[in-house]
Amino acid sequence: KRLEQERRIVQITGGSYGSSTLTWKRFGFVSEFGKSEGSLEKNNLTHYSIIEIISAVGLREEGAALGHCVGSYVGACSSGRSAIFSLRQKTHGFSERLVTIEVNRGTMSIVQVRGNRNRAATKKEHLLITEWANKNELKLSRWI
Repeated sequence: KRLEQERRIVQITGGSYGSSTLTWKRFGFVSEFGKSEGSLEKNNLTHYSIIEIISAVGLREEGAALGHCVGSYVGACSSGRSAIFSLRQKTHGFSERLVTIEVNRGTMSIVQVRGNRNRAATKKEHLLITEWANKNELKLSRWI
């Protein structure tokens, strides 16, 4: 019965389902984000990106990497209630997940930001998220 419900959700949201991988459409109103700081010459180039997670596998990987419960948000994402994004940092070719961002699609607002083991965003992360939110006309919850 649960499998049939998931298939119906995918049909409604335009995603795909197969071989135990549930996916859904991207949140079309929000663009992804990229920003670089530092320089190659000084060997301190850092690139930040915010990408949308659009699969159950992606949510589970994000939750496992950061030690929080976003892997359980499959229903909220596949039904269209929430969109989940990941803020990542790449330095010297090494990529690191910093925080997970939940956007309420109905209110166009960021309702939750959590890092490793549910820590709050750092000042730098908050600035990057605010820049991305402003570019996409997203509201920030007062608890962010």
